Amino acid sequence: CLHTMQGHDGVIVTAKFSPDDKQVLTSSYDGTAKLWCSASGECVHTLRATDLEPEDDGGFLAKFSPDGQKVITVDAEVRFWSRASGELLQALECAGRKSFSCEVSPDGKLVCAGSRDGIVELWSTASG
Repeated sequence: CLHTMQGHDGVIVTAKFSPDDKQVLTSSYDGTAKLWCSASGECVHTLRATDLEPEDDGGFLAKFSPDGQKVITVDAEVRFWSRASGELLQALECAGRKSFSCEVSPDGKLVCAGSRDGIVELWSTASG
Protein backbone atom coordinates (compact mmCIF):
# COMPACT_ATOMS: atom_id res chain seq x y z
CA CYS A 1 0.00 0.00 0.00
CA LEU A 2 1.47 3.36 -1.02
CA HIS A 3 -0.81 5.51 1.17
CA THR A 4 -3.70 5.13 3.57
CA MET A 5 -5.83 8.27 3.32
CA GLN A 6 -8.13 8.85 6.26
CA GLY A 7 -10.44 11.75 7.02
CA HIS A 8 -14.00 10.81 6.12
CA ASP A 9 -16.50 9.98 8.88
CA GLY A 10 -18.81 7.86 6.76
CA VAL A 11 -19.03 5.35 3.94
CA ILE A 12 -17.01 6.44 0.92
CA VAL A 13 -19.14 6.43 -2.25
CA THR A 14 -16.67 7.96 -4.74
CA ALA A 15 -12.99 7.25 -5.30
CA LYS A 16 -11.56 8.53 -8.60
CA PHE A 17 -8.20 9.55 -10.03
CA SER A 18 -7.82 12.95 -11.66
CA PRO A 19 -7.15 12.79 -15.41
CA ASP A 20 -3.45 13.52 -14.77
CA ASP A 21 -3.25 10.99 -11.87
CA LYS A 22 -1.92 13.71 -9.52
CA GLN A 23 -4.95 13.65 -7.21
CA VAL A 24 -7.56 11.27 -5.87
CA LEU A 25 -11.12 12.49 -5.34
CA THR A 26 -13.28 10.83 -2.69
CA SER A 27 -16.77 11.57 -1.40
CA SER A 28 -18.71 10.18 1.50
CA TYR A 29 -21.98 9.82 3.39
CA ASP A 30 -20.42 12.33 5.81
CA GLY A 31 -21.28 15.11 3.32
CA THR A 32 -17.75 15.89 2.22
CA ALA A 33 -15.66 15.41 -0.88
CA LYS A 34 -11.89 15.40 -0.48
CA LEU A 35 -9.05 15.91 -2.90
CA TRP A 36 -5.90 14.01 -1.96
CA CYS A 37 -2.38 14.32 -3.35
CA SER A 38 -1.52 11.00 -5.02
CA ALA A 39 2.19 11.41 -4.31
CA SER A 40 1.94 12.19 -0.58
CA GLY A 41 -1.53 10.99 0.45
CA GLU A 42 -2.21 14.40 2.05
CA CYS A 43 -5.67 16.01 1.87
CA VAL A 44 -5.49 19.09 -0.37
CA HIS A 45 -9.12 20.34 -0.15
CA THR A 46 -12.33 19.41 1.66
CA LEU A 47 -15.57 20.36 -0.12
CA ARG A 48 -18.86 20.30 1.80
CA ALA A 49 -22.37 19.24 0.75
CA THR A 50 -25.17 21.78 0.72
CA ASP A 51 -28.02 19.72 2.16
CA LEU A 52 -27.85 16.10 3.21
CA GLU A 53 -30.50 14.49 5.37
CA PRO A 54 -30.06 11.31 7.45
CA GLU A 55 -32.26 9.29 5.07
CA ASP A 56 -30.22 10.34 2.02
CA ASP A 57 -28.78 7.02 1.01
CA GLY A 58 -26.34 7.27 -1.84
CA GLY A 59 -24.19 9.82 -0.07
CA PHE A 60 -22.57 12.81 -1.68
CA LEU A 61 -21.37 12.24 -5.23
CA ALA A 62 -18.28 13.83 -6.78
CA LYS A 63 -16.45 13.69 -10.09
CA PHE A 64 -13.92 15.57 -12.19
CA SER A 65 -14.95 17.77 -15.10
CA PRO A 66 -13.93 16.44 -18.53
CA ASP A 67 -10.95 18.83 -18.67
CA GLY A 68 -9.90 17.85 -15.14
CA GLN A 69 -9.80 21.47 -13.93
CA LYS A 70 -12.96 21.35 -11.80
CA VAL A 71 -14.57 19.06 -9.26
CA ILE A 72 -18.33 18.59 -9.53
CA THR A 73 -20.31 17.63 -6.43
CA VAL A 74 -23.95 16.60 -6.42
CA ASP A 75 -26.56 16.68 -3.67
CA ALA A 76 -29.37 19.30 -3.50
CA GLU A 77 -27.24 21.32 -5.94
CA VAL A 78 -24.78 20.57 -8.69
CA ARG A 79 -21.68 22.52 -7.66
CA PHE A 80 -18.53 23.28 -9.62
CA TRP A 81 -15.34 23.81 -7.61
CA SER A 82 -11.86 24.86 -8.65
CA ARG A 83 -9.62 21.82 -8.41
CA ALA A 84 -6.61 24.09 -7.82
CA SER A 85 -8.03 26.33 -5.06
CA GLY A 86 -11.09 24.48 -3.71
CA GLU A 87 -13.15 27.64 -4.37
CA LEU A 88 -16.83 27.28 -5.25
CA LEU A 89 -17.27 28.51 -8.85
CA GLN A 90 -20.91 27.77 -9.67
CA ALA A 91 -23.98 26.23 -8.04
CA LEU A 92 -27.05 24.95 -9.89
CA GLU A 93 -30.11 24.29 -7.73
CA CYS A 94 -31.82 20.98 -8.40
CA ALA A 95 -35.63 20.91 -8.67
CA GLY A 96 -35.71 17.41 -7.18
CA ARG A 97 -35.06 16.86 -3.50
CA LYS A 98 -31.63 15.31 -3.99
CA SER A 99 -29.76 14.25 -7.07
CA PHE A 100 -28.17 10.82 -7.24
CA SER A 101 -26.47 10.99 -10.59
CA CYS A 102 -24.73 13.58 -12.69
CA GLU A 103 -22.89 13.72 -15.99
CA VAL A 104 -21.09 16.50 -17.83
CA SER A 105 -20.92 16.53 -21.62
CA PRO A 106 -17.47 15.77 -23.09
CA ASP A 107 -17.05 19.42 -24.12
CA GLY A 108 -18.04 20.61 -20.61
CA LYS A 109 -20.87 22.81 -21.92
CA LEU A 110 -23.82 20.85 -20.54
CA VAL A 111 -24.55 19.07 -17.28
CA CYS A 112 -27.46 16.80 -16.36
CA ALA A 113 -28.56 15.42 -13.01
CA GLY A 114 -31.17 12.86 -11.96
CA SER A 115 -32.98 13.10 -8.64
CA ARG A 116 -34.67 10.74 -6.21
CA ASP A 117 -37.97 12.37 -7.29
CA GLY A 118 -37.63 10.98 -10.84
CA ILE A 119 -36.62 14.35 -12.31
CA VAL A 120 -33.76 14.75 -14.80
CA GLU A 121 -32.49 18.29 -15.31
CA LEU A 122 -30.22 19.67 -18.01
CA TRP A 123 -28.27 22.93 -17.70
CA SER A 124 -25.84 24.97 -19.73
CA THR A 125 -22.66 25.38 -17.68
CA ALA A 126 -22.21 28.85 -19.20
CA SER A 127 -25.61 30.25 -18.17
CA GLY A 128 -26.96 27.83 -15.57
